[in-house]
Amino acid sequence: MREQLLSFLEYIKEGKNFSDNTVVSYKHDIENFMDYINDMGINLKDCKPIYVEDYIKTLYANGRTNSTIARNVASIRCFFKYMFAKGLISKDSEINLKMPKAEKKIKRETLPPEIFDKILFQVPNSTSGRRDKAMLSLLSCTRISISELVSIDIDSFNKKTREIKLKSGIVILPYNAFAYLLDYLDNSRKLLLLDKSPVKTLFLNCNGSPLSRQGFWKTVKKYIKMAKIGDSVTLQNLKSLKL
Repeated sequence: MREQLLSFLEYIKEGKNFSDNTVVSYKHDIENFMDYINDMGINLKDCKPIYVEDYIKTLYANGRTNSTIARNVASIRCFFKYMFAKGLISKDSEINLKMPKAEKKIKRETLPPEIFDKILFQVPNSTSGRRDKAMLSLLSCTRISISELVSIDIDSFNKKTREIKLKSGIVILPYNAFAYLLDYLDNSRKLLLLDKSPVKTLFLNCNGSPLSRQGFWKTVKKYIKMAKIGDSVTLQNLKSLKL
C-alpha cells in the first residue's frame, strides 16, 4: 500500500492544494496508522471502522492532544475516501468514523517493571536469544512499532555514540539497551547471516533473512507464556515497560 500512499500524497498536494506541512503531517499520521494495523496482522483492505476507532482511542491513551487526534481523524478519513474512490478498498470505512469524546479518554494500561525482567529471564543466552533481548530492549526504550523495529537498517546504529536513527528521529540508547544490541551484533548477527551476501536489515531470522513482525511477536508471546504472566501483557503495555 506504500505506492497508494505516495499517490494519495501527490493527490492532496497537487489536486487539493494542501500545504507542504499538511502533506508531511498526513503522511506521518497515515504511516503510523498503517504500522498499527500491520502489527495487528490486519490488511488495509480488510480494515473495519472498529479498528480505526481503536486506533484513535490508543492516541487518547497515549496522551495525544485533541488537535493532534483531530488531524489524525481527518488524515485517515481523507485517505480512506481516496482509496474507495480509486476502487482499492471495497468499503469506505471512514464514513462511520467518529471522534471519541475527550471525557472518555482511556488510561494507559501499565505493568509492574518486574514483568519485563520475568520476560527477559525466559530468553536464552543463545544466538537467537541475544537478538530477542536486543529487540525487546529497543521496543521498551523507544516504544516504536514492531513494523518499524523489524525494518531498522544496520547502518542506522552508531556504536560510537549509542545513537540509532528511527522514523521519529535519532535516539541515544540507554546503556542496558545498548549493551544488549552490541552483544547481538558482536556475537549473533554474523552467525545468523550464515553464508549469505550482506543483508541491510538489522534483525535476522535463523535463515539469515529479515525477521518478520509476525515472527517476532510469535516469539515474544512464547516468552510471555513461559513467564506464566497470563494475558496481562499486550503489545501496547509491553512498550510502556521500562528496562
